[in-house]
Amino acid sequence: MNDKDGLLSSEYCSITGSMSPEDYVNAQRLHRRSTVVGCDIVSGLAALIGIALLVSGYIAAGSALLISGIGGIVTVLIFDLWLLPRRDRQRQARRGFLNAKFTYTWNSEKLAAESAIWQSERAWSDYVQFKESKAVLLLYHPDKTYEIFPKTWFEDSKQLDQFRSYALQTRR
Repeated sequence: MNDKDGLLSSEYCSITGSMSPEDYVNAQRLHRRSTVVGCDIVSGLAALIGIALLVSGYIAAGSALLISGIGGIVTVLIFDLWLLPRRDRQRQARRGFLNAKFTYTWNSEKLAAESAIWQSERAWSDYVQFKESKAVLLLYHPDKTYEIFPKTWFEDSKQLDQFRSYALQTRR
């Protein structure tokens, strides 16, 4: 990273690492969390209404709703626990650049990224959303794409807290 825009002239921090298949799966799970919760709520309500209809004597409608609700919950579980990790492992194997080493450097104004195939530099205010789970942080661009920051890349909790404080400046 260069100093032409002043990123390295002030106090900065940096992290470096490569993405593992687990990092991609954790990012996908965090990105999809609100959708999954919504699907689970709708599926659970369908199953509960189905049970109520079965108890009330509406066998056909009750069975259909109960089976649909259970099917929705099972489908989300299968996708989350089996299909998503499988797909991300295959994607990472096919695309070697996903195994590249990434370096992120930041200060209070900007976040810069560099890998073997790309470089970028953005102001913290250019990001529109921030999400966090136990394993990863996601910073969203305006087009709903996101950058993944595995927590294992951070040296310590102080560095992670500093990054989080800057990331929380995003426009929500």
